[in-house]
Amino acid sequence: MDNAWRCEVGSGNWNASANWSLGRVPSGSDDAIINCPGDLTVTVSGGVPGAATLRNANTLQITAQGSLSAGTIQNDAVLQSSGFISGTSIRNNANFTWLGGELTYSNLRNDDLIAVLSGATHVARGGVLTNAGTIAHTEGTLTIVGTVINQNLYDFQAGTITNQNLNNADTGTLRKSTSGTATISAPFNNSGGMVEVLEGTLVFTGGGTSNDGFYAVAAGSNLLYRGSPTFRGTHFGVIEGALRLEAGSLFQTGDPAVLNFLGTGLQWVGGELNYSNLRNDGFITVLSGANHIARGGVLTNAGTIALSADGVVTVVGDYAQTAEGALAVTLASSTQFGRATIFGQARLAGDLAPNLAAGYTPAVGDEFPVLTYGSRVNPFDTCSGCDLGEGRMLNQVFTVSQLRLVAIQP
Repeated sequence: MDNAWRCEVGSGNWNASANWSLGRVPSGSDDAIINCPGDLTVTVSGGVPGAATLRNANTLQITAQGSLSAGTIQNDAVLQSSGFISGTSIRNNANFTWLGGELTYSNLRNDDLIAVLSGATHVARGGVLTNAGTIAHTEGTLTIVGTVINQNLYDFQAGTITNQNLNNADTGTLRKSTSGTATISAPFNNSGGMVEVLEGTLVFTGGGTSNDGFYAVAAGSNLLYRGSPTFRGTHFGVIEGALRLEAGSLFQTGDPAVLNFLGTGLQWVGGELNYSNLRNDGFITVLSGANHIARGGVLTNAGTIALSADGVVTVVGDYAQTAEGALAVTLASSTQFGRATIFGQARLAGDLAPNLAAGYTPAVGDEFPVLTYGSRVNPFDTCSGCDLGEGRMLNQVFTVSQLRLVAIQP
């Protein structure tokens, strides 16, 4: 039975019986309707009986002390809440300003705008929240009890997303668009969608599994992985800022997995890569200051792996470099240079690219054991940095278990 807000009343409190067409507050089998011309606000400031359905076409405001429930809830205008909303099915077709409190549902679908505001905690509790519009998360903590599926745009400006699954569909974009740091400690599962950092820092700490994806990090911005993420399929993008795998991480990949990060590429600060077969088609820099372990079947390099002057990587498995690949090694002194240890077989091709740190010139006779291996097939095809100028060069000396670069002057 329709129980409509009496438009002649104007704005008022939900709990006033005289404000409703049936002379009582909606409950039971009532279909609550708020649909009046002009601007008016209906305020829920306490607990109310549950109605069968609710359709709002004006402004509905639930205060921090307010509690509203209905079997089906549809917002076609303005919904503002810092309290409690419960519905089996909730649909937002317009503007929902979420100031805090809790949403409980079996299914919630957003086709327009949900603005997550204030520093309060926001709890999304239920089955699935599907975002087919925009979620603008400007501050505060979103606690997911269930699953959030992003099919369009989740603009994560600041705050924290915690607890259970945040899924990014192949049509979805997770965007960090303002300065400061935003953290996702919930599992993040990317199914071919886009992760975009336009400004500030986005941090993943909750792991999760990503099957394909595109990544874009603007200059001066940061995308940081901590914890234990799993990548499967192909992950590519243009990195102008920093995409970093932090120390202490366990970065796992499915079989096969391809990384193709261009620009500044992936910065490997520390931690472990675990894989069956992993292929690099882009740019990976092994940075200083922590141990780096690549553990698995075959690590194939068809792009560039750059070892910084203190970058030490241990490959527990085989290393295969294609004709298009390059292994770049920075030499800063006779005791400070990048190096790789391969427990299995080193199948070499492509380019060896030693480069000198600023201000350093090797003395004749200096040796750099840059590569150690269990066994080896073939040398590198070229050595683009072996000519040091002024008649000096780096000579490649292969032994049964090691490659040393030796500074000579023929």
